[in-house]
Amino acid sequence: MKKILILILLLLNQYFYSQQYIKIMTYNIHDYTPYNPTPDNPTRLDWDNPALKYVINYVKPDILVCQEVRDLASVNQLMNYVLDNNYAVADFVESENMNSVLFYKEDKFISLGNFIHPAETRPFNEFPVVHRTTNDTLIIFSVHLKANSITSDNSENIRRRGVAADSIRKRTSQLPSNKNFIILGDFNTLLGSEPAIQKLIDKSYKGYVLDPLDAIGEWGDNPDYAFTHTMYAENLTVRFDMILISQAVKDPGGIEYVENSYTVVGNDGKHFGKSINYGLNPYQRVLADSLISASDHLPVYAIFKFTGTTNIDELNNRFTFHLNQNYPNPFNSETTISYSISYPSFIKLKVYDLLGNEITTLVDDYKSAGNYQIKFNAEKFSLSSGIYFYKLVAENFSETRVMVYIK
Repeated sequence: MKKILILILLLLNQYFYSQQYIKIMTYNIHDYTPYNPTPDNPTRLDWDNPALKYVINYVKPDILVCQEVRDLASVNQLMNYVLDNNYAVADFVESENMNSVLFYKEDKFISLGNFIHPAETRPFNEFPVVHRTTNDTLIIFSVHLKANSITSDNSENIRRRGVAADSIRKRTSQLPSNKNFIILGDFNTLLGSEPAIQKLIDKSYKGYVLDPLDAIGEWGDNPDYAFTHTMYAENLTVRFDMILISQAVKDPGGIEYVENSYTVVGNDGKHFGKSINYGLNPYQRVLADSLISASDHLPVYAIFKFTGTTNIDELNNRFTFHLNQNYPNPFNSETTISYSISYPSFIKLKVYDLLGNEITTLVDDYKSAGNYQIKFNAEKFSLSSGIYFYKLVAENFSETRVMVYIK
């Protein structure tokens, strides 16, 4: 009875606080690193943090996804010098010097982790988040496809972007057709006819995405597409940075893209082949100058409406059982796995390798309602460095998370 009453209260809360408008921004901040010393200035601060802070405060995103973040020290610098205290950061898993990082307003969202998927040249990230009020779940894929060469032929780079798109579609095609997801980031695409773009928008099988601007075309060096261009801030000529949406996000109900909200920050559509601060009045130049100082890319944002139409069974499961991300992650030797249950249940918690082979059973017992923690020590099982999974099963609920072991 108590469980039913609490569930009713959750649903009432969802009803009264439905239709939350959320601003999501993607921003390539160009190899952001705490310090980039030179022989002449060994302690030189790499980026103009005040300019970056100005841009982000101007937009005020609820979720910010950054590409080209060098390492954990860079994440900490962003948290300490650029973002305000309302932001939290999703699990950071360093894969290379061009990492994607998701920051979110902690009072609005719960992060469900950061899952790294291998792809040609650079991996892509999967960031699932849950809206605290509506309980809607959105999967955000952050990509940074193979860059171009300024001085040579780019046919090989175009091919590699296409191969990476195959990996992305392999993952998105595994999602249910009604799953809300978006793909955002730096696509490095010179033209809309590139294989990478065409594969992502291919509607012949599920997992495709749509362009909210409906502007897939030959945008490179084309003034007709000037309103889409994000690169370079000092010479706008091409569309690299985008937010693409799934059919479920396009359709009414659940999470919805708000029409005409897609914005390339600082691009008024009148600066093709020019610097974005060219010919502006002093008031307009503050933002434009900050954008130029902060990065060579322009950020893109869009607004989404969270309507709170989560399936009741999904809401019930999410409320009654929850598996947290292990900490620390990545870990050396030992990590802590925590979970919570809201009523007495029989619980199983197991660890698997990348091939699905069971390594150990951590819990196989009847548990009272409460919060639990358990240690997992990889050395006890002589494990190699790599990716492992842990899975919680209770009644009709199951949840799996990824952990990374580094010797």
